[in-house]
Amino acid sequence: MSEEKIKGVFKMEENTKQLNEENNPGTDESSAHILTTDIIYFGKKVKVTCDNKCEKAWGFNSRPRKELKDGFDYLTDAELGDAPIDPGTYEGGYGKPMHPEKHNKWCVRECERCEWT
Repeated sequence: MSEEKIKGVFKMEENTKQLNEENNPGTDESSAHILTTDIIYFGKKVKVTCDNKCEKAWGFNSRPRKELKDGFDYLTDAELGDAPIDPGTYEGGYGKPMHPEKHNKWCVRECERCEWT
């Protein structure tokens, strides 16, 4: 992964956390609808977590962005509105789900709203 993409990923994570706070004032993770799935990823057990706002998920490779002189920044949810149901990206044959009971490969590898530890 290029250094530019890595910077964009970390910036997107910061923006997502900020947007979650802005879009859910007075709530915290315990009161918001958080989706968590335990998976095996490259032989290691990991926990995948997201805000379950699939309608706002574009995917790292499809989310519109603005170019900056030293890289880029993804546009925020407020700037974009809802994402397409099918943003045209797939991971291991899986596309973007809408409010799944558990995460799929697209969520884990492409969704900018997912975090895993």
